[in-house]
Amino acid sequence: MRLVVEGVQRHNHSPLQYVLLYQGVWAWAAVNASGDLVARGALILSEQVTQSGRTVAGGIYANESQTQTGITLLGPITATGELETVFSYDLNTTDNRVYLVASDDDGRLENSQGSAFFFGEGAVVNRTTQQASQLVYVGLLQASTEVPTSQSAKVQAQSAARNLAVDAVKRQFASNRAIKLNLAPSSRNFSPLKSAALNLLNNR
Repeated sequence: MRLVVEGVQRHNHSPLQYVLLYQGVWAWAAVNASGDLVARGALILSEQVTQSGRTVAGGIYANESQTQTGITLLGPITATGELETVFSYDLNTTDNRVYLVASDDDGRLENSQGSAFFFGEGAVVNRTTQQASQLVYVGLLQASTEVPTSQSAKVQAQSAARNLAVDAVKRQFASNRAIKLNLAPSSRNFSPLKSAALNLLNNR
């Protein structure tokens, strides 16, 4: 991934540091239409990639058991004004098949008990066919705005983050279930998001 150095300058650090888009440690979770947990883990956003004038945050995610890890993107992937996320199946730079896609329900981060929170409909994508195999609600909760630099710090930060998103997703699910959330097969077409994400991943 190409690192974009443009960012918000921090004036209280020396030497000068730049805050990248959505940088830090995030917890993530996906639940099904019944609110049952499908998957969860942690991710670290530490890079940026710009395409067609839109800047998207990038990083690496892992699932709870550390058996699956890949590239993750967060930002306006398909169009300005959107807030979307995508996870690839692994870190193989020649194989960018998509594992998970989701679009925030109102196109902006919310505040969940003091932390930035992404919530919206999404889909788990079949590794072989690259078609949506399960519709889910996806939540990302920012656990820290700092990017850990050592491997031990990364492991510790990811471990601390893993449980956070599950509670936030289930709270959001419970509050919105009767209002507007709908995981009917026709409720969302994720093909444009998947295509745009693949383009970003292939050209990062």
